[in-house]
Amino acid sequence: MFSILNSLKTHQLGDLDYKSDIDDFLAAVMTQINGYTDDQLLDLERIFILAMTNCCHVLGENAYRFDSSKRRRPINMGLFESINYALALPLPEPINLSQLKQSVESLKADMDQSKLFTGSIDTRNAVKYRFDKADEIRMELSHV
Repeated sequence: MFSILNSLKTHQLGDLDYKSDIDDFLAAVMTQINGYTDDQLLDLERIFILAMTNCCHVLGENAYRFDSSKRRRPINMGLFESINYALALPLPEPINLSQLKQSVESLKADMDQSKLFTGSIDTRNAVKYRFDKADEIRMELSHV
């Protein structure tokens, strides 16, 4: 889903628009991706690997979990999509990784407080919120 939403945000999916029905949206996306060239598919794979590598490098093993003092919380799919989108670009050199981690962790805390990552996370408003927040990190990275 992350790769699909990343492609949507970067306008690689043309005029497809997410309207809160995940099944219809995924069917439309898969129809479009089935027409991709090998180079386009390799580009999606490259973006996914870059995002996963950056997430591991910056945030470590709890990148996709919200913080909790009581117990280790499960991996959150909405957070997975958002954080991967936020970090799906080459990190600038030089970069202060501890400062970036602090920024992302602060953003994760804001996201957790929003309550848009529990229950039905695929509403149009929840998806927009997640990617608007991820864009904050992308903007920060583009101004380093």
